[in-house]
Amino acid sequence: MRTLFCTIIITFPLLLTAQREKFTLNDKDLFAKTENSSLFGKITVSQPEGLTYIINKAAEIDNDRFFGWRVQIYFGSGQRAMNKAEQVKKDFLKAYGHKYGTYINFDSPFFKVRVGNFRTKVEARLFKEKIKEKFPNSWIIPMRIDYPESPKDEEEKEE
Repeated sequence: MRTLFCTIIITFPLLLTAQREKFTLNDKDLFAKTENSSLFGKITVSQPEGLTYIINKAAEIDNDRFFGWRVQIYFGSGQRAMNKAEQVKKDFLKAYGHKYGTYINFDSPFFKVRVGNFRTKVEARLFKEKIKEKFPNSWIIPMRIDYPESPKDEEEKEE
């Protein structure tokens, strides 16, 4: 009992400081945010000025994408793989319209057709089940995706 009480007393302050501040990349300067984020001291980051610019630029570019899921409906290589990928994309758009993002990726030597911008794996699974009849060999891929529209945005478009 005494050990449990001591453990709680020691870990409780750590839990409180863990909830203290949310770190986001929406700030202009990533390093200025890091320097001011410590509760117990000051963090000093030393690097060439150009490196700060490059890292902040990369964070700015990456800020319009985040981790999510897509469904891969085609994967192939060979002489006719690009034509086949374009045909699969056309077939998908014909069957399901432009509601879902459709992307052809070339990752040497493979062409891949991926669809959707799903926030959760559950959404991707439901979509995969929906297209299973036309694309039976599809599978779910974790990757960085474009920001999908929120349900609120979709409702506003319909009105």
